[in-house]
Amino acid sequence: DHDIGLVSGDAAHSAAVALARKEFELAEDTLSRLNERIMDAPFSKFILSQEDFSGDLFGRGRSRKVYPTLTKNLRILTRAFSPNRVQFLFFHRPEDAWLKSCYAQHLRYRAKFNSYDDFQNHLLNPLDWQALLAKPKEFAGERLHVEDYREDPHAGIQDLLRFVLGPGG
Repeated sequence: DHDIGLVSGDAAHSAAVALARKEFELAEDTLSRLNERIMDAPFSKFILSQEDFSGDLFGRGRSRKVYPTLTKNLRILTRAFSPNRVQFLFFHRPEDAWLKSCYAQHLRYRAKFNSYDDFQNHLLNPLDWQALLAKPKEFAGERLHVEDYREDPHAGIQDLLRFVLGPGG
């Protein structure tokens, strides 16, 4: 009975990867074309879920900062999906747990660092979600919702649906 569409497939993934690679024009063009398809669909709400919308995951590239283009990416998403009201849901783990997760992914795909300490020391500044999310919150205001990441395998989808459907959903 809910009027929600899930946007998945190559376009959303390609746009997210373009944002992670800092190919901003390509990302915005891809998202704008996706928005045209969304505008013709019979739903009033849509869910797009891509971790790379936040930017390149720390440890993948050479950056010493965590999500340095997050605010820019939110601006691009907002423009590309205009005139729709874009809202953002950002899950965050405790800093140390998040960094260990990044390190585990790093080990899987590229072994540039010899130890977790080396990986952690590559950060330019210690990870602080409150500081990192200050500018994105300034830009997006109440459209940026931050939720604590929970280990329960069903928690993410439950939190997402509560966010989309509202408290009584």
